[in-house]
Amino acid sequence: MRVLVGVVVVSTLMMACGAVQPPCDLRTCTGCCSASGECRSGNESSACGFSGSSCTACAVEDTCSFGRCTPRQTGAGGGSAGGGTALGGGSAGGGTALGGGSAGGTAGGMAGGGMAGGTSGGSPLPGPHDAFSGAGGPRCGSDSSGPVFCLPLATCANSSIRSCTVSPSSYDAYAGARGPRCGSDSVGATFCQPLSTCANSSIRSCTVAPSTYDAYAGARGPRCGSDSAGATFCQPLATCANSSIRSCTVSPSSYDAYAGAGGPRCGSDSVGATFCQPLATCTNSSIRSCTVAPSSYDAYAGARGPRCGSDSVGATFCQPLATCANSSIRSCTVSPSSYDAYAGAGGPRCGSDSSGPTFCQPGDSCADSGARRCT
Repeated sequence: MRVLVGVVVVSTLMMACGAVQPPCDLRTCTGCCSASGECRSGNESSACGFSGSSCTACAVEDTCSFGRCTPRQTGAGGGSAGGGTALGGGSAGGGTALGGGSAGGTAGGMAGGGMAGGTSGGSPLPGPHDAFSGAGGPRCGSDSSGPVFCLPLATCANSSIRSCTVSPSSYDAYAGARGPRCGSDSVGATFCQPLSTCANSSIRSCTVAPSTYDAYAGARGPRCGSDSAGATFCQPLATCANSSIRSCTVSPSSYDAYAGAGGPRCGSDSVGATFCQPLATCTNSSIRSCTVAPSSYDAYAGARGPRCGSDSVGATFCQPLATCANSSIRSCTVSPSSYDAYAGAGGPRCGSDSSGPTFCQPGDSCADSGARRCT
């Protein structure tokens, strides 16, 4: 009878306290980990991240796409807002396996229908219409109250009668577009939308192609030439194909390193050091080329996992739950069954590296302290 009562008491306490939750990390969370250790989806602007990384709050002008803060898009056929500028599923889709790699990323977004896909996430393009004061697009004449405008992604066909038309392949640049500079109207400079090309600045004509676009000031990726106002950039995960004409391209397998990428160091541009994104490999630092493989990546300064070599600045690390496969080339790999112990893991002690003792994560075992191997 006392045994039965004891079982009932223990069971009641377990239900009251709840099950013990595993730590939030690469193995247990495909999104991001909050400061309190909660696994979040990783697709919120207030909590953006992937693969068990720390959640980041995106800037007001950015949005969270596939676990990365990227410039908010307002049209040009879905662009990167519809398909995402992150490299496909990345590691967010597959736990420790580094997900689907780069095949689904920006190329999928830009190739998904051009302007025919509509504005900002797939809404249909506007039809022919009369310009009006609050349209927000290219200027197109005036009425008795003042200047009037076409809708974004439209063309002012005849300003004297305030007539706007829509084409699936081109539109007029306008003041609020926020993409590459493209001529000017009677008031001032005009711009294409992000992921567009200024085909003819004298008539403010913008076009959209599935794999190329003009660099622009607010893109925040690799530097790519300049316009009359200053330096221009491609979006993250793109390549500057020709800096003299500010041409950016998108490939499913590689991209140019850039200043704010946050991953392994990879060469430099005219301003300073450039980096790949986390979970990528710097394949050629002289041309700042980054690639993504499904099973390995370069160690980098902010990874917070096991120490793995160093770059020209200092020590580099793999992400938690990864293995330093080759410290001389800073190569990290991911296995579903084991990982290297590291300083901040918080569990049982398991050997040491050049900086001091290393540990496995709570609940795991030290299989080999000499090799700092945790299972």
